[in-house]
Amino acid sequence: MISSKIYNKNTRKYNKNTRKYNKNTRKYKLQFKIKNGTKMTKKDYRIKKNSENYNSNNCNINSLKQLESNLLLYKERIGTIHNNKYTIFPYCNERYKSSIARIPIHTKISKLFDKVNRPVISFDIINLFIKVFNSQFNILSNIKKSYNQYKSPKQSVEKFIDLIVEYIPKNNKKCVLIVTHSKFLSNLSEYLCDNCTKIIFDNLDIIQIIVNKIDKEIAGVVIRRFNDNYKLDDMNEQIINNNYINDDYISYFLMRHCVGCHNSTKNIFRKHTIKGYGEWAMCFEYTIDEINSVANSLNNIFNKYGGVDSVEFGSSVIFRAMLTSLLLYNILKNRGTPPNPN
Repeated sequence: MISSKIYNKNTRKYNKNTRKYNKNTRKYKLQFKIKNGTKMTKKDYRIKKNSENYNSNNCNINSLKQLESNLLLYKERIGTIHNNKYTIFPYCNERYKSSIARIPIHTKISKLFDKVNRPVISFDIINLFIKVFNSQFNILSNIKKSYNQYKSPKQSVEKFIDLIVEYIPKNNKKCVLIVTHSKFLSNLSEYLCDNCTKIIFDNLDIIQIIVNKIDKEIAGVVIRRFNDNYKLDDMNEQIINNNYINDDYISYFLMRHCVGCHNSTKNIFRKHTIKGYGEWAMCFEYTIDEINSVANSLNNIFNKYGGVDSVEFGSSVIFRAMLTSLLLYNILKNRGTPPNPN
């Protein structure tokens, strides 16, 4: 946990012409070691170690009718569905290159057919989410309407940080949960952390970023792992509880999306031709079990801020991130206050 200033909107430097963030332009340097979360590699991903839990029956979808059937199945398993407004944030989508002119020849084919990471969501899908999950959406202004869809600008760590240090949550919410993507989280942690090896995030892992609302600065960063039930060591948890849960600070909980159908295959043709593996990359049904297994831990955290309804839920514009956010809110809301708030 870091309490020193690491970001200042008045001293930041940002080169709009660069295609990648540059942490060397930061005036304030963040120094922290990940002591609170298990270090991992991609070999440690749950889908690799426990692949039998991720049944692909729900992946083979290509029509809105099939998609609605899947979502209704998830709705039935969740139980009560609660009305909620979700915020869609720009800049935190997966990195996507619409032009293949500049990329190496060996990756051109995969990028050309990449529908998994396109930062768009169609009006039809938004309407389906509204219908099935009784939801509303607040689409931030940087996300533009394009034909029959919303399109987010490309991934940008610096612009995302610019956004959250200025952002004011709706309806006096006390903290914000944003479902995003693995590469974005890795890029974000690399940008914030000097002298760190690359940090890998499994599905449903979280970075918590604490923002000083008065000074418009980032006060601290911690990583909460799904496999650790999102618990920190006692010292860091105590520091947050004693110093950063008050009206001067706001926490952003950035979570990697569910394990999706696209994570279960490297078959480019399948991702291109079957929407359930591509642009509608589905959360596996087992996601509901995974969220239920950590619901008490997440509710324990959010109760410190006033409960799940004190949290503004949101995501990137990409389908699987939006679906994860919808599942999270409704499961946590149904589980309510855990029996042991300590």
